[in-house]
Amino acid sequence: MNTSTADLPGNNSPPGWITVSRSRDFLLPPRRLWLHLTNSNRFNRLAGFPSLDSTLTRDSFDLNLPGGEFRLLGLRLSRQWDPRIEWVEPFWFERERAISFGPIARLINRFELTEVEGGSRANALYRVEPRSGWNGVVRLGAPLVARTIERFFDQLERLVAMDAPAIGSGTVASQPNRSRLQKSGLALQQRGFRPDLTEQLLAAIARDPDDALERMRPLNYASRWNAHPRDVVALFLEGAAVGLLDLNWEVVCPNCRGVVSKSGDLAQLVNDYHCESCRLNLTADFDEAVEVTFSPSDEIRRVAKKSFCYGYPALTPHVTAQLRLEPGGSRQIEDIGDERLIGWAAPMKVRQELGLAGGGGRLTLHEDRFSVEPDATNDGWRVMNQSGRLVLVQLQRSTAHPDALTAGRLTSLQEFRDRFSAQLLAPGVTFAIRHLTFLFTDLRGSTAMYAEMGDAPAFKIVREHFNTIRAAIVAAEGGIVKTIGDAVMAVFSDAGAGLRAAIAMQEAFAGTGLVVKIGLHSGPSIAITQNEVLDYFGTTVNTAARIQATSRGGDVVMSDECYRLAGGEASTTSWEFETTLEHLTLKGLPFPVAVRRIRRARWMAVPGGI
Repeated sequence: MNTSTADLPGNNSPPGWITVSRSRDFLLPPRRLWLHLTNSNRFNRLAGFPSLDSTLTRDSFDLNLPGGEFRLLGLRLSRQWDPRIEWVEPFWFERERAISFGPIARLINRFELTEVEGGSRANALYRVEPRSGWNGVVRLGAPLVARTIERFFDQLERLVAMDAPAIGSGTVASQPNRSRLQKSGLALQQRGFRPDLTEQLLAAIARDPDDALERMRPLNYASRWNAHPRDVVALFLEGAAVGLLDLNWEVVCPNCRGVVSKSGDLAQLVNDYHCESCRLNLTADFDEAVEVTFSPSDEIRRVAKKSFCYGYPALTPHVTAQLRLEPGGSRQIEDIGDERLIGWAAPMKVRQELGLAGGGGRLTLHEDRFSVEPDATNDGWRVMNQSGRLVLVQLQRSTAHPDALTAGRLTSLQEFRDRFSAQLLAPGVTFAIRHLTFLFTDLRGSTAMYAEMGDAPAFKIVREHFNTIRAAIVAAEGGIVKTIGDAVMAVFSDAGAGLRAAIAMQEAFAGTGLVVKIGLHSGPSIAITQNEVLDYFGTTVNTAARIQATSRGGDVVMSDECYRLAGGEASTTSWEFETTLEHLTLKGLPFPVAVRRIRRARWMAVPGGI
C-alpha cells in the first residue's frame, strides 16, 4: 500500500525543503521487520550510491561524528557527516546528514513501524534541503527517491518471504570460482558430511551478498537450516581445513560490538586492545570479546568489502535505543521490553547495568552514573539528562549476540582440537575465560592390570577405554584437552553437557569390569599454550582434578555449584540415581568444597563397582 506525504505524522518540513514519503504493509510484526527496514547499507546500495570510506571525528560537544568520503579513481568527490542518528526499536529510526558537495546540502530520513492487523506498516520519509541554486534539480530527482523506496520495499518483501538474514545488501557483487567451489564441496562429502548441509553451504557462498559473507556465523546458518549447531560448526571447520573458508578470530568491543582486531591465526591475538569508536581500552577474553567467524577463501570467492553506510540499527542490533539529549532534556520511550539492559552515555563513557524490566519510570543520567526511579505519571520510561552537557545515550541488550560463536566455546569442541591443533596462543599470552566446565577421569587399578595381564593386552583395554571416553565427550559437544597416563582432562562450555558426558561414560563402562573415577567442576580459568597444546589452568581446573581424586570409581562426583548449573536435579531424579551432598576438604584448597556424589543402582551391582 502506498500513501502520500500527508499520511505520515510530524511531516512539517522547513520552507524550501523537498519531501518524499511512501508506506507499505508487511506480513511480519514490527520487531521481526525492524532490522530489515533499518538496513541503510542495503538501501543506499540499491539507490546506486557509490561505496564510501568511513570516517570518525569529534564534534564541538566531544561526541563522535561518524561520516564518510565518496571517491572516484582515488579522488574525493564529496564528504558527508551525520550530526544526529537516533532510534527506538522497533518504532522509529531517524538520521540527519550534512553533505559537503553537490546539489544536496542536508538530508533527514526517517523510518517508522506501526503494528497493524496481520503485521506491520512501514513508513519512509525523506526530507531534503537543496543547496543554493539546485532546488529545481533536486525536485526533478524526487520521483527517483520515491521509486527507490518502492524498490527497497519490494526487496524487503522478497527477503522476508525467503527468511533471509537482515544483514546484507541483497545484491551479489563478486562471483565464485565454481570449479574450485565444486571441488571443495566434493571434498566435504568425501569426509562424510551431510550432503544437504554441504549443498546449502555451497549455495550460500555462491549466492549470498558480499557483505553477508564477510562475517559468516555458523550458529546463524544452523538456525536458518534447522540443523544441529554442532554439525554446522563441524562443517565450517572442515570447510576451513579444505580451503573453502577462512577462519577468523575477531576481537569485539563489548560496548559497540564492532570488530577492533581480526586475524586468521590464534597466535596473533594479544590481550589488550583499544576501541577508537568507544574510546575504551579493552582486555580481551574468550567468553565475549573474541568471536570466531568465517568468510569464503579468496580462491573460492573474493568478497568485495564495500560499505555504503554506517551507524544504522541493523549494524548494531544489540542497541535498542539511541538518543541525543540536551542538558536538562528528556525523551520518552514507550516500550522498553523485559530484557536486562545496559546504559551507555558518551562522551563521559558511563556504562552501567540497569534494572528496567517491566513497569515504567525515570532513567536519569548524572555526570558519572545512571539512576532508576519509579514514575507513576507515565506508562513507559522517560530518559533524562542531568549531566549539564549534550550527551548520546544508548540502551543496550546485556546478552551477547545469539549467533556468536565465542572462542571459549569453539576451543572446547573436539572438532576444533582435532582439525586445528596447530592453532595456539603466542608464548606468554593468556586469555581469561569466565566460565567453563572441566571433567577429569582416571582408570582405577590400571597399574595392577598391566602387571596381571601384560603390557600389550592391558594397553589394548586402556586404548578402548579412551575411545569410549572420547565418544561420550564428543557426543556432549566437549573436547579432550590432554591425556595424563590413564587419565583424561576434558572441557565443556556447558555444565549440563559435562554431566551428560560423565553419565554416558559410566553407563558405557557398566558391566565391563573397568572402574572409572570421574570428577567435574565449573568456573573461571585461564587459557594458555602449554606443551604445544591449548591448555587451561587456575583454581577451577585444580579443584576439578581434586574432586576426581575423591571418586570411589563407578560414580560421578561434581561440585555442588557445577551440579546446580547442570540442572542436576532434573537430570538425576530417576529412581535409578542416588545423589548425596558431601562437604570435602580437598588437598591444596583452604576451604571445604560442597560436592554431589551421583550413583546409579545398577552401577553398584557391577563387580568392582561401588
